[in-house]
Amino acid sequence: MARHPVQPLEKDDTGILHFKKNAIVEYLLGAGPSDLHHLAVLSFSDEDREQFAQLIGYGSSSFGDLSFVSDETREAVELPSLLNGLKDLLEYAEVLEQNAENEWGSNRTLDQMEEAGHLAKEIITARKLIAVMENQSGG
Repeated sequence: MARHPVQPLEKDDTGILHFKKNAIVEYLLGAGPSDLHHLAVLSFSDEDREQFAQLIGYGSSSFGDLSFVSDETREAVELPSLLNGLKDLLEYAEVLEQNAENEWGSNRTLDQMEEAGHLAKEIITARKLIAVMENQSGG
């Protein structure tokens, strides 16, 4: 039997990755006779619960902690989540690098030069890792 597909991930206004919500499911949940508490006690398969969590826009970082999520789906979701986190860290490191360059200018001490060199190496490593991860995930 075929498994449900994994919903696409998208960032919210704060940069957090969530599964793309299904507007119909969201409407039915809000307008229907059932709420999450009622649905939680009904006997649905783990696979259906897994898909439902995606359809309501569950956050990708905590999705893998749900008891009903399969290892297969958890692994499919972890790579994009890790990639997103790594991209955020890279962006932060690049801002730090630019701020240090602006603050220190050409009057850098030896320690500041070593720190800048280390940060530059970390940024290069992060860029390489992101490229490998994107290649593996097809995106």
